[in-house]
Amino acid sequence: MFVDLPMHEDCAKFALGVCPFLALPRYRYSMAQVQIDDRVINVNEHVSTQRPDRFGLACTVQFRTGIIEGTTSFVLLAAPFSTVEWWQQGKRIEQ
Repeated sequence: MFVDLPMHEDCAKFALGVCPFLALPRYRYSMAQVQIDDRVINVNEHVSTQRPDRFGLACTVQFRTGIIEGTTSFVLLAAPFSTVEWWQQGKRIEQ
């Protein structure tokens, strides 16, 4: 299950190389609230705030949507992956 939206493969690779949370080892997850018009949006409590040692880029050709039972949290349920690449500090690594 994923909360990140699907991406074009080249766009996902770009994000893995430049996004501060994905590419910078000392960057910390922000628990900041976001205000949109008159609503305050909180960080999804079902998403870990711990930064992993590495990130995986998994490719699939199919997914479906779902809701975590007992919540209003939207998730994507991915079909089996055709490929997986591992990334660390903004660069692809060999497994």
